[in-house]
Amino acid sequence: MICSLSSAGENDTLFHPSLRIGADVSGFARQLIEPETIFYEIHADMGWSPNWFLATEIGLLDVSISKPTHNYFAGGYYMRAGVDYNLLQRPDIDQLGIAYGSLRYGFGNTHHEAPEIIINNVYWGNVNSSVPIENIWSHWLELGGGLKTKLFGKVYVGWSLRARFLLYKSASIAMEPYYIAGFGKYNDKPSVMVHYAIYYKLF
Repeated sequence: MICSLSSAGENDTLFHPSLRIGADVSGFARQLIEPETIFYEIHADMGWSPNWFLATEIGLLDVSISKPTHNYFAGGYYMRAGVDYNLLQRPDIDQLGIAYGSLRYGFGNTHHEAPEIIINNVYWGNVNSSVPIENIWSHWLELGGGLKTKLFGKVYVGWSLRARFLLYKSASIAMEPYYIAGFGKYNDKPSVMVHYAIYYKLF
């Protein structure tokens, strides 16, 4: 009987692969700060060995800005892929929560345009102009970390904070993009983003 109980206890801690899928809800919260910008994003992570997870995120971007002087529209798609490492070092198969470090490679395609631009001139009056649609490719790296915890049943919640470093952006002929799909606002500095997501564990 003692040997039987010991074997059962050992089996409880054996590693088994796991798969979670989820939806990022931070895009809706971001609309409160930047009402012109929204993104839709789904997440997935697979535990392929103790404390290591393969992770991927796929999303869509939509930007719409309408002002008296100009209209600007942008959209695009993106993907990130990489790994998460559980810093808590828990070997049990039903991890109630993890604190992890993350590494991601991301790429995306952004199309943008300014169909109407009004330039005010005191002497010549208003001058109407426009910038035609163009596509921009981009690649970047992400470093960060976060938490995931079991809410109930197979439902998990999590958040992460990441710094993004732009590696490449294709040339912009007419104007620089306001927002790069999957990366964030475009400038010369790293982009820092916070993500909140809800997950469901398939197995």
